[in-house]
Amino acid sequence: MRMLLYKLAWMLLLVAAPGIQSTYAQRISAFDGATPAGIAPGTPAGSYPLSGFEHYNPFNGGFAPVLPLYHVGGRGEAGIDLVWNFQPNWAAYKQLAGSSAFLAIDPYPSNNIAGVNSNAFGLGSAGAVYARTGASNTSCGTYYPTTPASTVTRIIYVTGTGTEVDLIDQQTNGAVYTVPNPCSTQWTTANAGRGTAFQSVDGSKLQFTADTAVLEKNPAGNQGSAAVSGYLRFSNGITYRIDNSNVSWIKDRNGNMITLSYASAPLVSVNWYFSVYAPTQITDPNGRVIRINYNDSSCGGCATIAYPGAGGATRVIQVGTTGLGNALRSGYALATIDQLFPGTGQPTSYNYTPAVANYAQFPDGSRFSFQYNSYGELARDASHRGSHGVRLWRRA
Repeated sequence: MRMLLYKLAWMLLLVAAPGIQSTYAQRISAFDGATPAGIAPGTPAGSYPLSGFEHYNPFNGGFAPVLPLYHVGGRGEAGIDLVWNFQPNWAAYKQLAGSSAFLAIDPYPSNNIAGVNSNAFGLGSAGAVYARTGASNTSCGTYYPTTPASTVTRIIYVTGTGTEVDLIDQQTNGAVYTVPNPCSTQWTTANAGRGTAFQSVDGSKLQFTADTAVLEKNPAGNQGSAAVSGYLRFSNGITYRIDNSNVSWIKDRNGNMITLSYASAPLVSVNWYFSVYAPTQITDPNGRVIRINYNDSSCGGCATIAYPGAGGATRVIQVGTTGLGNALRSGYALATIDQLFPGTGQPTSYNYTPAVANYAQFPDGSRFSFQYNSYGELARDASHRGSHGVRLWRRA
């Protein structure tokens, strides 16, 4: 399955390549600008649930297992789901020139918006909003080998499950911005006249109004990711307040509100070059406080969600993590990135060994255990309450 995704990404890169000219090594990413539906992480528009646990994406044949842990809600429609995301999304950069054909291949960590680890697995909550600029480069000679000649900036809303929604500006309708005199100007930001109003084009009818005009950001070195602040509005009247790309509060049309706190919060990756904070406390519309600990010493460093139950008693959900080598399904072994993707010139001196969730335990005593394949993809989950249930996944 992952090789298929990799081939799809490479085909898309071939389509984009004619517009980029350089005699020097440069990177092309399928995640510059808009993310094509064929490789979009999470559960993009057009995917559908097979059960309460996994979604199927018909654009790439991929499955996105997501375990619901706790729903934060109360009065009205304001609410978010705390879920655990399992599936890594691999992405690769192809060099048009240079000593090696491929740069490092890593899992694209867009589905751990609020996570224990910064690698592709984790606890998802309200998501994040940020600006992303993609560029087409031109060659400028020896001293400035490449520089962006034209750019496109979009607002990206990433949900707690890792799903990305692209929003384009209403002022230019997402038009390409041509950089004036790109070889004589080493610029950091530029005003392309995109203004503050953005809207989605996938049918979700999302709208984002930024506090200040959204600028083009030179993608050199950081792929053009930038924090934004403003208001994200949904078609059902729910509004998210965004501060520096983090969700501060969620309010429905009747004023019912959820607030998120980031005190002593860990940073987690949205993509290779951009991170946000993970919420450590959430207050629901009824005033109930949910506390999240991403490294709880009482359970050996597991992640915990503590919430008030009946009579005010504290209930705790645990998700334990371990190295991939301790959670492999029978028949799989640790492997180097080069072994996982042969012929791409990846490192051979160490194995791919991310931290993964090996169990989830709920206050009623129910417990799930998880096993994986060599790519860190979920291969088996088992329920250990009452009747024994097992689900198995196999790579295509």
